Amino acid sequence: MAVILGTAVTQKGEPRPALRERLEEGLRLWRAGFVRTIMVSGAIESGNHQDEARIMADWLMARDVPASAIIVDSHGNNTWLTALHVAPLHPAGAVVVTQWFHVLRSEWALRRAGVKPVSGAAPCRFRMVELWYLFRDSVALPVYVLTKAP
Repeated sequence: MAVILGTAVTQKGEPRPALRERLEEGLRLWRAGFVRTIMVSGAIESGNHQDEARIMADWLMARDVPASAIIVDSHGNNTWLTALHVAPLHPAGAVVVTQWFHVLRSEWALRRAGVKPVSGAAPCRFRMVELWYLFRDSVALPVYVLTKAP
């Protein structure tokens, strides 16, 4: 199972560049046969009320991924909640799809929630702003380790 983590969408309900890159990576994994199922997990955004997961599913279906291969999690408001939503599905393994700076914490969360084996995949693009997110994740990972329990 690929688990594509959500992030912001536009007011018009379109994936922003980072989310589009995650979707492209998940689509690549599915087309290559590395995964049979794709879980799209995201929040319903508070400002514009857009459902990230539904937008992600629609994007994948527009590229010929059948609805039967997609699991929509519209309540994956953060990495930990997504992990808790994946675990009861008992996948035979998961590939978490997110940006490079977020892979380590995402893999940890899935394993901590009971999903095994877990690996990560990330788009091969870099933006300078991602250094800020790397700093943020370097603080968030120890917080997760100290505070998260399944």
